[in-house]
Amino acid sequence: MKIIITEDQYGQLTEMIKLDIKVGDTIMGGKFKNKKVVVKTIGKNDKGDITINGKPLLRFRIITESKYEEVILNYLDKAVYPDYGWGPELHEFYKDEVDEYGGHDFYINYGVGYSYLGAYGEYEYMYLLLIQPWLGEQLNSLFGSRWKPIFKEWFEKNSGLEVRKMEIGSGWDIGYS
Repeated sequence: MKIIITEDQYGQLTEMIKLDIKVGDTIMGGKFKNKKVVVKTIGKNDKGDITINGKPLLRFRIITESKYEEVILNYLDKAVYPDYGWGPELHEFYKDEVDEYGGHDFYINYGVGYSYLGAYGEYEYMYLLLIQPWLGEQLNSLFGSRWKPIFKEWFEKNSGLEVRKMEIGSGWDIGYS
């Protein structure tokens, strides 16, 4: 008996599923698919299943870009939020502080997490957001470089200060506030 396949059926058979995953990406794994796992290898097992780090693909949950942004914002709100809080009610305070002293330190767990440098007299620091190295390393280890534009937008929204440049600092405490 000869089986004849139409063009439509052939198109369905040769359909390729493309996944936007590469080595170095972070996906969610574990029993409840809620633990971050860094992709180290992508391959196939003896059954022909796609594997990530030697485990079948269906054991993982892929984080989409919009979901990734949500995860980063959630982390920033919980772990990088200044000790004394912030929001629209403090926007004028920060602007006055920057006008008077040239900058402001934002403390996380009683240590400087990030500093904002604006202008002071004749000196203009380019409206720089200086992130302490320990915080930069922590965020890089969790999110790669994806956190940087989200952090800038998050900071501007919550502080009311314009950021023109953002750097991971040298670890010194500028002592404003």
